[in-house]
Amino acid sequence: MGSVIGEVGAPDQYNDPVKCTRKFDVYGTVRSETGSSDSDHKFVGKLGHASENETGLIYMRARYMDPVVGRFVSEDPAKQGFNWYAYCANNPVNSVDEDGRMAGLLVGSAEEMALQAKRAAVTQRVGAKAVETVARAMLQHGAKIYAALRTGGDVTVRATDKGVSLLNSAGNNIFIHLVKFDNVRGTGNYFHFDVGGDATWKAIMKAFDRMPL
Repeated sequence: MGSVIGEVGAPDQYNDPVKCTRKFDVYGTVRSETGSSDSDHKFVGKLGHASENETGLIYMRARYMDPVVGRFVSEDPAKQGFNWYAYCANNPVNSVDEDGRMAGLLVGSAEEMALQAKRAAVTQRVGAKAVETVARAMLQHGAKIYAALRTGGDVTVRATDKGVSLLNSAGNNIFIHLVKFDNVRGTGNYFHFDVGGDATWKAIMKAFDRMPL
């Protein structure tokens, strides 16, 4: 299981623009390579992550990751989860970590998004009513949210220090706040959205802004 990445440059004498290809495992270790290249953008290069030839570490903006052991070399600055050194929550096949601070689980359907959103809420230890609110939100609006997010690419679910984030690869985001939840009174939750897309996306998401649950 892994990825194959090809690097394209100026065509050679045979009119072949491919300079080299590399096959990686899910943590970013090179398993096989053909050709040669001086580029330091190897594994997850399209995200801007560069691999250091001297150390073999992958620079992921917030910190470095060692693909040989599948761990970060420093703790998670976001303090997410229980293991602050784990890469992609030890599930790199189904998860993505874009900046070294917060892993997200890739989901393939509205139902899976709803399930993972509820699990993300549970990890935040915010109380049963807050988790119930996330579940209810997904039941009422999950299908529409997933459909809207899917127009901007892969959909990811993340647990953050303040709630549950639903986002796509284009950067569009819907955030369910949990820290404002009053576990005694059972009030205070709402949808809040951060928009990273165009006017069309803003219009779609406006309906969810501070929508009562």
